Amino acid sequence: MIGRVLGGRRILSGPLGVTPASAAAVSRWLTGGIPAANCMAAYEPKGAASLAASYTNLNNPGANDAYLGVAPGWSAALGWIATGTQYLRTGLYPTQTWSVIVQYSASTWDALFGAVDGTGKTIEIFLAGAVVSFIDFGNTASTAPVLLSGNLAVTPTGTYRNGVFDASLTVNVFGTCARDIWILASNRSAAPPYYPMVGNMQAIYIYNINISAYVAGLAAAMAF
Repeated sequence: MIGRVLGGRRILSGPLGVTPASAAAVSRWLTGGIPAANCMAAYEPKGAASLAASYTNLNNPGANDAYLGVAPGWSAALGWIATGTQYLRTGLYPTQTWSVIVQYSASTWDALFGAVDGTGKTIEIFLAGAVVSFIDFGNTASTAPVLLSGNLAVTPTGTYRNGVFDASLTVNVFGTCARDIWILASNRSAAPPYYPMVGNMQAIYIYNINISAYVAGLAAAMAF
């Protein structure tokens, strides 16, 4: 084992100077080996330095940062604090290949995020009374019970609660949604923001690929 000093820390390397995998921290939004190029945005308001900092796309700061909308409240412990009037925009227009995973708490009847253009080109998770409604490009799954705190994910092939498979989806509408994804509410064609969230959001990650194989690991990592 070979050692070298970098920035005041000793970095251990294996043969030929290869750094052991354990020495490299993996970003939560890339858990399981998701390529960074496939993460369109990773927002972590929980633990952020400030409300302004919480809008940063941590996977690629300066590109696809969230923007207003109507500013939510914020704390480092709870993340974004929504009271039913706030929403954030992403500037991200999803296609049928996209996935979203979100960690939240103390929510009520509301949309956690969504982009809906009225033609079926839709990605959304909505807490609707007693059920969670997942919509993904022409297919909908509404499953009970409603989950008021935890982790939810929607992919082109399925829905997930706290990292566990919940229901199957089959995409049957193709193309690019004409509306960008809004967070803490849904960007629907009828009077957006649609059902703004009441509750707290700790993290939300958006991908342009099917993340079904990674959801369990992501959900565990997002409970930070």
